[in-house]
Amino acid sequence: MLTPEDLKLLEETHGRIAHLKGGDGAWEIVLRKPNRKEYGAFRKMGHNDARKDTAQEDLVRCIVVYPSKQEADALIEDWPGIPEAATKAIMKIAGMAVDEDVK
Repeated sequence: MLTPEDLKLLEETHGRIAHLKGGDGAWEIVLRKPNRKEYGAFRKMGHNDARKDTAQEDLVRCIVVYPSKQEADALIEDWPGIPEAATKAIMKIAGMAVDEDVK
């Protein structure tokens, strides 16, 4: 389990991060915000019928900062729903989540 100090160091290193934990602490992952190029590639994949099924997983694998890429791959193999569970967090750190006040 990551400590508050670990999270602070990850945030200092990577900027905006999302810290996610599975129910009952089954898994733990930290994602950094995607850069424009990474986000653009994700959007392109989402519009490609052959690749849209893996777009979210590919993005998560690209922006994971904890655990290691290899350990994250093993987690996703064991818990294949992690990429979808990360959707709201990714939206927030990428700037897609907004409070709207349209008049």
